[in-house]
Amino acid sequence: MRISLCAALLALAAFPVRAQDTEHWDLTDARVAVRLNLDLLAAMGVRVAPAVRPDADGYASYPLAADGRLVALAPRSIFRSVVGGRLQLSGGPALRAKDVTLTFEGAVLRPGSQPSTYAIDAADGTPLFLADHQHVKIDREARTARLFNLGLRLTADLASRLGHPLLADVGIGVLEIDATADIPAGATEQPDGACVTPNWGLPDNDVGLTQASGLQQFANAGGIFAAAPSATLKNVGATEVPWIEMFSATAPPYNNDQHPFLVWNMYRVIDGRLEQIGASGLKHAFLTINFGCPCPSGSILWAVGPGQGCEDEYDSSTNDSPFSLGPRTEVTAHTGVWQRCGSIFDANCDNVRDPVQAFTGASDPRRMTVAATDVLHVSKATQFFYDAWYVVRDDVDIFNTMRYQRVNPTLSGSVWSFPPVGGHTPGAVVDVWVSPSSPGPNAENKRINTGEGWLTVGVRARNVSGLWRYDYAVMNHSFDRRLKSFAAQVPVGASVSNMMFHDVDRSATTDWLASTAPGSLAWTAPTGVAKAPQDWGLLYSFGFTTTAAPSAAGASSIVLGIEEAPGGQIVVPILGPQVP
Repeated sequence: MRISLCAALLALAAFPVRAQDTEHWDLTDARVAVRLNLDLLAAMGVRVAPAVRPDADGYASYPLAADGRLVALAPRSIFRSVVGGRLQLSGGPALRAKDVTLTFEGAVLRPGSQPSTYAIDAADGTPLFLADHQHVKIDREARTARLFNLGLRLTADLASRLGHPLLADVGIGVLEIDATADIPAGATEQPDGACVTPNWGLPDNDVGLTQASGLQQFANAGGIFAAAPSATLKNVGATEVPWIEMFSATAPPYNNDQHPFLVWNMYRVIDGRLEQIGASGLKHAFLTINFGCPCPSGSILWAVGPGQGCEDEYDSSTNDSPFSLGPRTEVTAHTGVWQRCGSIFDANCDNVRDPVQAFTGASDPRRMTVAATDVLHVSKATQFFYDAWYVVRDDVDIFNTMRYQRVNPTLSGSVWSFPPVGGHTPGAVVDVWVSPSSPGPNAENKRINTGEGWLTVGVRARNVSGLWRYDYAVMNHSFDRRLKSFAAQVPVGASVSNMMFHDVDRSATTDWLASTAPGSLAWTAPTGVAKAPQDWGLLYSFGFTTTAAPSAAGASSIVLGIEEAPGGQIVVPILGPQVP
């Protein structure tokens, strides 16, 4: 998240001024490293020397010598942001592209123009990189500060020099700074009183996703690219939210390592219908920085008071990480409970984290993978969106944890970028296809609370050369028992053609099978195919053409079959073909 320095200072000014509000720490003996995404740089035509073996997350780490100091603001002895000083860098890698060679020799690292950001300028002052979405760990006993998970982004100047001006602001790595913190003798953290004793208040959590931005590619091979966004969220409720890193502790209020989970997806609107074309795995959150409030970072997202909820943020590079990505099926979305035992992180249920498996490439199932053919060679009228949302245990409103953004996917060489079209919008992406409040003619949007999770069904009907085309989008937000069939009514004797089904996985073996009967048509998941039923977090699309004109809103219905025991059906009154 990026906010103005003025706004940050005003936020601090909202709290009572104490003697320690102006406390500053010198950060000295800094050890700086850049961790570079070599695959992404190679796709940009950039070679990095010397060659270094990448870590499990696919990044190669290069240490840099750093001379100088940084100055941190620590009101009430709580680290907030680096606000002054500079480090002169030397050593490190060389980046070469065509006739351009870039080194870090003589470069300067300094605080950026926004809080908790940094800039790296060349020796001649040319802006090279920006770094943001900082995470912090302070060890007061060892008197050290660790600033990490900073997304390292290309400036417009450097992107142009490398021959890819469209890739300005794209993250090509991670910046890390470890330093000695000159914490004043005897200084101790003095958090606001509301940051001391948590009010768990089960089950009344309320977390809002305030920003989902910066979607970017991290790998591209075999016609598939993997991408992830940055995300910022805020405690907008009156109770605290546990944020316990997996395997780190058995902690209240659930006596386990409960934490939020992030998912993201990609969609397109093509030929008037909404389709999902990408779905991430499940990202496990691990640390909250509690920005914008007087609480220290750690394992609780504090509520503090009305309008003063703490915030947390994760960069896209941190979200696209094998250290925290697993299958969505390991979480019960409706409750927000993770099935640790038997998960990919603890396969033998010994409560000890298993070794992290490196990504297998652009098509790794933990990533959000998208086929290039789904965004290339399509009609100019096609619209593309991505969304993101958090799954939070005991969250009273899952829909304010969701945001979507329209983008214009653009290919520069072998690298996709996603320039935004307009602003990001709270809510579910199906609502932009058919607005719940103003759907327009021959359209309807229905949200269903099953008591075990939420669904949304949208429909649009349009006249095409005298026939009626019906397109449905079924979004399973959090219904864990999954859906196995979709049935719609049609008048007996009405002709039906061009039946269409679309899911996200690009595998024909999971496609639902279409059938017709007098007065109805249906799609059913193939039996014996584990991933065929529609799970939470997925949107399935259905469509057909018929001679029957549409009914009034809610005068027809569709029927959704439930996969898992005890089975059953969900009947949704919604616009459809008029049935006598």
